[in-house]
Amino acid sequence: MTAGQLAESLRWARRLSKTGAELGDNGLEIFGHRAASACHYWLGDFAAARRSGDQVHRLYDPERHRALAAFTNTDPFTGEGIYRVQFLWMMGYPDQALAASRAMEASARRRGHPFDLAFALTLGAQLFDYLCDFDSLLQRAEEAERISHERGIPLLGEIMVDISRGVALLRSGRWTDALPQLDQGIERLMGTGHRIWIWYLSSLRAEALALVGDIEGAWILIEECVNRIEASEERSHYAAVLRLKGWMLSLRGEPDQAAMTLRKALAVARDQQAKSWELRASTTLARLLAGYGNGDEALALLTPIHDWFTEGPDTKDLKDASQLLLELRNAPSAHRKPYPV
Repeated sequence: MTAGQLAESLRWARRLSKTGAELGDNGLEIFGHRAASACHYWLGDFAAARRSGDQVHRLYDPERHRALAAFTNTDPFTGEGIYRVQFLWMMGYPDQALAASRAMEASARRRGHPFDLAFALTLGAQLFDYLCDFDSLLQRAEEAERISHERGIPLLGEIMVDISRGVALLRSGRWTDALPQLDQGIERLMGTGHRIWIWYLSSLRAEALALVGDIEGAWILIEECVNRIEASEERSHYAAVLRLKGWMLSLRGEPDQAAMTLRKALAVARDQQAKSWELRASTTLARLLAGYGNGDEALALLTPIHDWFTEGPDTKDLKDASQLLLELRNAPSAHRKPYPV
């Protein structure tokens, strides 16, 4: 799976759960469902990831399955939870994602396995990237770093912590500081043979480059990110990376291409039922449309997805969308003109 062979990995995951069920070995069955949930997540099929993850929850008993972490260094509840917190957010349920994050961390702390806990505090903390809660992400990275250094876990203490710290710096507005952290984390992660997640992280590096003013460097990198994702099976962050490409096209003064790319990001998000990715792409596209005076189309685009949400009114994404809708509704009709696409 980590090498990017997701369809093949999913086949083996299904074989694990099927064999476990046939043998009456629900520990093996749990591992199969946990692996399947992760594969579905990286494939961008979040509804299927949730169904497989629900099977883990159905079968898992924290006492009876306590020893399972000894085989893989990760408790099944943590391993599934790392992806649950992310796909719940992507599907448009930020409150449920936060609740799942708290449950996962509490379970990992009770379990007390150092790798398991540090894993929850790094990859499992990426929810706070999406929430733009850089303080929470940084605090968890620092705790994971302490655990990893005390127990000798370089994968997490040196690689995953660098990545989390780089993302936290990006979200906090310290773009120049974020770049070397992201560079180092991505390079070290690739050095392990890891291939999934790399191009989403690289797109964040491109975002930081754009924010510090290196538009050309950002453009070269974001094009590579999109091309690499499209040539692979990975799709979990595809809509997000397309949105960043559309935003960068607008920075380059190419509104037609920007709008086209943002509409593609919307189509991907809708196909995946990824409401949070859809909201972000809609907000970016609506802002672009409004910049060309087409407030009516911007309103029609953004209002339905904004109103779909019943969770997370205080999240940055919903606040940004709400503020833009307010501006659009208050804009004089005379200033609205067709968008030149």
